[in-house]
Amino acid sequence: VKVIEGPYELRMETESINIGKNEKFKFDHLKGIGEKGFAIDLNVEDIEWSYDRNLGEIDGEYFISSDV
Repeated sequence: VKVIEGPYELRMETESINIGKNEKFKFDHLKGIGEKGFAIDLNVEDIEWSYDRNLGEIDGEYFISSDV
């Protein structure tokens, strides 16, 4: 069993996210990279997200943008 501290880096296969108002974006293929370079697959629910609530919300594996 390998355990990572951190993770120190979060990687997605998506380089950027472009969505309009009231649209959904599905997170997939999230990886956490530890200090020693070990990588683990992560679920959206595994992450404690921090973002401006005016942008939208995370529901399961989706980010749903607001209508603002």
